[in-house]
Amino acid sequence: MPRKAGGKPFTKGDPRAGRPKGCQNKFTNLKESVLSVYLRMGGEDALFDWADKSDHNRRDFFAWMLSMLPKDQLLKVENIIPKKIIVRKYDDKPDAPAK
Repeated sequence: MPRKAGGKPFTKGDPRAGRPKGCQNKFTNLKESVLSVYLRMGGEDALFDWADKSDHNRRDFFAWMLSMLPKDQLLKVENIIPKKIIVRKYDDKPDAPAK
């Protein structure tokens, strides 16, 4: 069916438009499937163990977590997370005293 001017092929209230009543949308089905797999894989404890296993996994977890937050929430999170993180490795031996 060719689109009408304005890009909408059906007029508002047309019974042929949209999903049939009672039919779940695809996103709801996907969300339930992902939750089911998450629980079968061990849930929160398994996710923590995976993220804690390496720096690469930890980075991937935080990237995924931030991508899942609503965009208006990201502004609040950016105020909490420091913009610059400095990591220093300390040896068992102390440095020689400065002269």
